[in-house]
Amino acid sequence: MAVYEAIKTTYLEADAANVEWTSIPSTYENLSISISARSAGSSQKSIELQLGTGGGAVDTGSNYSTNVMYFIASTAYGSNTAADTKMMFYYFLPAKNSVSEAYGTATIDLYDYANTNKNTQIGSCEGKSGAYAQRVGMTMGTWNNTGAVDRIKLTGQTDDFARGSVFTLYGVNSS
Repeated sequence: MAVYEAIKTTYLEADAANVEWTSIPSTYENLSISISARSAGSSQKSIELQLGTGGGAVDTGSNYSTNVMYFIASTAYGSNTAADTKMMFYYFLPAKNSVSEAYGTATIDLYDYANTNKNTQIGSCEGKSGAYAQRVGMTMGTWNNTGAVDRIKLTGQTDDFARGSVFTLYGVNSS
């Protein structure tokens, strides 16, 4: 059985362009991010993820690869990117003009994030439902860097995250 320990929680009291966590300890096997959020913009948006290592800024180089499969109602879509400057989790943040209780949710996992012998693998499940749109997606990707992750930055695609959005970073270990 896995043991989850909350490392940091960010609750937005005002709209914010990003959420960034630094000084992440390397004492866990994996990291997991839980998100309940919405866009402060007028249309649904994606979340972008960038990682950092060595106490420096996040990596903005072309070092991220992403494979996405998502479903809108009963139609499936997919895409992939290689050598991108971020990892993208597609269109699950409801817009500010959607019903006030509509939030998108996601769980993003960083596997073996502190292992300096391999690149960091990332996987997620994300979705939203309600009158605005039903969508569920799965994203898998790689950060082509062998450094231990000690910084995570989440950014709204083109708009801020809305007030009331919640982001929690967990450390995960075997029992």
